[in-house]
Amino acid sequence: MHLTKIDPATAKTEGEKALSASGGLLSDASDVAEILASQANGNDYNQITDSYGDNSMNASIESVMVGYKDPRLPVYFFSTPTQAIRRSIPAYGSVVISLPNLFYSGFSKYNYKTTFTVSAPEVVMTAAEVWFLKAEAALRGWANAGDAQVDYETGITTSMQQYGVPGASTAYINDAT
Repeated sequence: MHLTKIDPATAKTEGEKALSASGGLLSDASDVAEILASQANGNDYNQITDSYGDNSMNASIESVMVGYKDPRLPVYFFSTPTQAIRRSIPAYGSVVISLPNLFYSGFSKYNYKTTFTVSAPEVVMTAAEVWFLKAEAALRGWANAGDAQVDYETGITTSMQQYGVPGASTAYINDAT
């Protein structure tokens, strides 16, 4: 999809090849391209979040996830006791955020206890992302892309399944606020 901004014709040709490839695409929540964590340092997100304390939620992701009532928020982040900026979010309790695009120690960290554990593989590509790319391809009218709305909603459902909140996808999709 990045190529569509530079060379739309090549992007369409290569995209349609991928969409019709005999090997298929990542399509199920269990289809994840990932790199195993190194034995020496473990998962990089874990290391920079837990060990170094350098990775925290920022206001941009907080605005999106809270604004859309994303049920994956506690999967990605957890609250950290601090005197920093604090927002009370229904269903999540108190969550601490950082300033826009800045990362400070003491703010809500990536959830390195359950999601970004030291032994967790590092995700390169998920089936959910493929569904979103297919939705964009469908909007562009590419062959074999399917229906944009179906692809998009399947991407949401697949992501929710991948991160352990499968029952939340219907409510999330139907919430138009």
